[in-house]
Amino acid sequence: MLIFCCGLMRSGSTVQYKITESLVQKLEKGKGYGWLPHIENREELFSLATEKDADNYYIVKIHGYSPHFGDLIAQNQAKAIYVYRDLRDVVASFMSWRATDFNGVIRERWIEKVLKDSQNWESLPDIHISQYETLIGDLRGEVCRIADYIGLDVGEDIIEQVADECSIQKTKQKMQAMEKTGLNLDTKSILHKNHIKSGKAKSYLGELTPAQIAFVEAKSALWMNAHTYDLDYRNPVYRQLQSLKAIVDQIISDFIFYARRSKSKIDRRLRSSP
Repeated sequence: MLIFCCGLMRSGSTVQYKITESLVQKLEKGKGYGWLPHIENREELFSLATEKDADNYYIVKIHGYSPHFGDLIAQNQAKAIYVYRDLRDVVASFMSWRATDFNGVIRERWIEKVLKDSQNWESLPDIHISQYETLIGDLRGEVCRIADYIGLDVGEDIIEQVADECSIQKTKQKMQAMEKTGLNLDTKSILHKNHIKSGKAKSYLGELTPAQIAFVEAKSALWMNAHTYDLDYRNPVYRQLQSLKAIVDQIISDFIFYARRSKSKIDRRLRSSP
């Protein structure tokens, strides 16, 4: 059985991956293979997981959706473990992780991509969906829910072990050990530099300006309401007015960004010309 840990970026998908991996390893029912785009011989792995060794679990992490993934899930050859988070916190976390500003996030059309992936994954039948705030607040419960979803019979001792191993405190300790050795990415744990900042809900309040908050809400109001997150700017007209400063800042930032990029291209051509 193939298991996709496919939650929104910066929303706890690595926690779900580690929970699932730890559960199956302790029961000797499979292993985790890490970040799917980095896996060599993916076709062979998929064949093993869905046909030749379907009784064991092959766990991969991915964010982007593919119709092929949906087909495998519909055919009961794969399962999906998914988590979502307040998009305002997602944007703030992404800015910290990528060491970029708000304009960089918008320029990459990252919010639109996240919303599209969310729609695709959550429209699939029979997938496990968690809310980040619930996952972090009840890690032991999430261990039980994932075990039940993939059909594992686990005892209390294993549940407690897995919850402890996957806690934010233990994860931060692993990140500190990585920093001491200068390691930017641990391919085994799939932790990377700046993986966790605080992990707290509503951290966006100290990270985003009012105009930036309004901009994110204007882009995602329907999604936020559907996922039970209260908007800071409920009136759509006022929300749009509040976001105007962020829009103007974005226009200016884009102009500077593309002007510099064009200048760099011209400079390279001049240097390379005879």
